[in-house]
Amino acid sequence: NSTCKYIEDPPNSVDYSSVVNKSLTTSSAEEFIQISPQYIKLKLRVGQEEEVKFSVAQAMEYPVDLYYLMDLSNSMSDDRDNIVKLGGELATAIEKITRDYRIGFGSFVDKEVMPYISLVKDENCQQENVDCPAPYSFQHQMSLRRNATEFAERVRAAPISGNIDNPEGGFDALMQVIVCGDLIGWREDARRVIIYTTDQSFHIAGDGKLGGLVAPNDGQCHLNSTGFYDWSTVQDYPSLGHINHVAREHSVNVIWAVTSSHLSLYQGLTKLMTASVAGEISSDSSNVVELIQELYGKITTTVRVEDNSSESVSIHYMSSCNKKHTKRRKRCRDIPLGTSVEFTAHITLKSCSQENQVVTISPVGMEDKFVVEVEPVCDCDCNIEGSEGYEYTSEYCNYQGNTVCGECQCFDRPEQGDKFFGPHCECSGNHTNPLNPESTCRPPDAGTSSQLCSGRGSCECGKCVCDESNSTNIYGQFCECDDTSCDRSLSGLVCGGHGQCECGSCACDAGWKGPACDCRDDVTQCLSPDGQICSGHGECVCGQCKRCEDGYSGQFCSDCYTCPDKCQSLKACVECLAFSSGDLMETFDEENNEHPDFCLETCELKFKYKEKLSSRIPGDWVNCTHKNDSFCEYTFSYQLDTWSKNGPEKVFLHINEDKEKGICPIIVQPDYFGIIIGIAGGIVAVGMLTILLWKAFTTITDRREFAKFEHERQEMKFNANSNPIFKQATTTIQNPIYHKEGF
Repeated sequence: NSTCKYIEDPPNSVDYSSVVNKSLTTSSAEEFIQISPQYIKLKLRVGQEEEVKFSVAQAMEYPVDLYYLMDLSNSMSDDRDNIVKLGGELATAIEKITRDYRIGFGSFVDKEVMPYISLVKDENCQQENVDCPAPYSFQHQMSLRRNATEFAERVRAAPISGNIDNPEGGFDALMQVIVCGDLIGWREDARRVIIYTTDQSFHIAGDGKLGGLVAPNDGQCHLNSTGFYDWSTVQDYPSLGHINHVAREHSVNVIWAVTSSHLSLYQGLTKLMTASVAGEISSDSSNVVELIQELYGKITTTVRVEDNSSESVSIHYMSSCNKKHTKRRKRCRDIPLGTSVEFTAHITLKSCSQENQVVTISPVGMEDKFVVEVEPVCDCDCNIEGSEGYEYTSEYCNYQGNTVCGECQCFDRPEQGDKFFGPHCECSGNHTNPLNPESTCRPPDAGTSSQLCSGRGSCECGKCVCDESNSTNIYGQFCECDDTSCDRSLSGLVCGGHGQCECGSCACDAGWKGPACDCRDDVTQCLSPDGQICSGHGECVCGQCKRCEDGYSGQFCSDCYTCPDKCQSLKACVECLAFSSGDLMETFDEENNEHPDFCLETCELKFKYKEKLSSRIPGDWVNCTHKNDSFCEYTFSYQLDTWSKNGPEKVFLHINEDKEKGICPIIVQPDYFGIIIGIAGGIVAVGMLTILLWKAFTTITDRREFAKFEHERQEMKFNANSNPIFKQATTTIQNPIYHKEGF
């Protein structure tokens, strides 16, 4: 562009005069500095990345505030006894970490409402012959102070109660310990650690609905003068995300000390809570001192940074963690106390705003902060009046505007109530968007990528000037219309030669219709024999019945193979009129209704009913034959040509010369005596026949068995001196000791 005499490309910059950079203190000092620098101000352009280096070191001998939050439901009674015994050892272990420590204690059970506890006091501990104090949600037992003896005494005196479901209300207690800083005694310049000890899972937000608690947890302190959490029956449990948020806000570290059966659950929590670790505690908490030393070591040897950047500022971190390879990460492990770790923050401004953006970078679980203030650089110096890139009443803008950074800023025309507009201020007059005149050369619902003036014209001062063509006439606000882009008939003529093309649609001449004006506007070819257009069941399109209703077909949409039979639809009405019987008579009331009128009013079809001799009824009428409730066969006729939606015009019932309406069967009275004699005789005959058959069967069977016996007897042969079935009448017995000495 020839007007770009001066090109400005302002880079990112650091305001070094505002930098606050106190050196790190790695050992005991009056003031602990664990992140450096502490403040810096940047001037950033959108999309241009800036690198900022900072260092983090966890100071040695840093003060520690340790709060022991213990589940004191009945299953943890033996754990409490061991904590009392190990209170001194716990204090000694903390002294090895830092001489400046304080320790506090609190206990929790669950919300004091059903179904978490029982209203029967002794059922909560679920043991017989055990004194069971009333359940409570959370009680702050001891504020943070350096007194191991008092700690052991407070633990010993803490009441052990119980609840009737497995999950505990520990999250209520955890929230109160974090946010009640004044009552708990958290110090500003100390590492805050909560040891959460339990042998069960936990309730989370939403569980309170079971007890009728629908108000969400407000994250505020609600401890009364005795240390009890007295809003447990007012609001729901906090969510895990809420706990994580307030823990980060108050720089609190959490140690989950849980039994093996729930260790995997709480290890999962460490992935959702940035400043937490989990470890396995024995069933009686006898290893609590060793576990605290181990997990506290993990906390103090892990450096992780977080920030509160908004959507307009993007930050990612690089670090080598004091090793060879630098890569993208925000956490370093196994860093000894007092050893500094250098991070590089890559900061990018995503969008411009009128106000400066303030981003706080802080190590997880520490109070120290590194504040980065970002001042957006959204304008060039050429926007400043009097600079080289600012030209008053320039020739480039037709002397109707100023050139600012290579673009025209057009003047207003107060006397006309509008302003100049266009790329070079060449246009004037009223315009809905003078800063972007091309916007009115596109349809309102079209995107900015659509063609100006439909690609068939030019946009001049916010209006379309359509192209000229020998083959068609282009017109319209956006040059979207012409006189050839309409439907054509089969012969290829625009609008069938029977209409005018108006902006994509045909305006048909009189007597013609259709998208291409190729259909005559005449319905005579669609009239059914009854005079209706398509029998009232379709539409007449171009002289033919089209789009027949469901079930109807044929030339006039009159054929319906799935529709009810016309004779059947007339049966109930005729039977009611002729014989005072049938379905319609079920609701007949002699006191309130007259018979013929009732039938005509109740029948859905409307027709004139008469009774005539069969010989006088026209032969081209349709005959219908049915039987009434008395099995009398009758016939009626109707004229098909007169059938409409309300039925035929007339219905005639056939009668004979004797004026009988039907042929009824002759009913003969049955001979009941003869029937009874016949049935009895049949039963006797069947019995006699059964006896004869049984006798014949047994006789034949006996004869067969006897013949078989005779045959076997004749085949049997014996010796002359032996009988195979003979047995001696005498029995011989021998004495086994006969002939022995002394017998």
